[in-house]
Amino acid sequence: MIALQINNWNQDNKDSNLGREYLSRIHRDLAQDTTNFRNIINYNENLRNNIKGMLVTLYNEIDKKEQVQKMSTIYDNALDQVFSPNDNTYKRMINSGALHLIQNLELKEEIVNLYSQYDKKKALFLSNKEWIDRIAANVDTKTDFIKFSDEVIDIYARRNVKSR
Repeated sequence: MIALQINNWNQDNKDSNLGREYLSRIHRDLAQDTTNFRNIINYNENLRNNIKGMLVTLYNEIDKKEQVQKMSTIYDNALDQVFSPNDNTYKRMINSGALHLIQNLELKEEIVNLYSQYDKKKALFLSNKEWIDRIAANVDTKTDFIKFSDEVIDIYARRNVKSR
């Protein structure tokens, strides 16, 4: 009976230590995500400004090949929107059944909710990317402005571009 109690105590101690280790890793992951999100916010702010500039250029008419090349870069950057949180620790906990090691129920619920929101955001970004890819593919068949194929994703204008 004493051996069983010692065994249980040892197991509880191991579980408690492992739970703290998982929480420490999740904390590290979330700290990295915060840094990444700040970078994404800055990137998107610059992208929005570039798109506004591109719209002005389109409104004022394109007269240089360099303008088209810049638009192509902006277009590619808009297509490259991804959302990749650091969720390896959380996934490892879910897959191994170790989520129960987080003793604080409120904290555990907040973590689960956060990663659920991450999954929704990832799905939204993927959906937006697929939508914009379909638009680009359709525009290619109807205009000379967007060229889109397996080899190339690029914006160009054959008739409107004058080389200087």
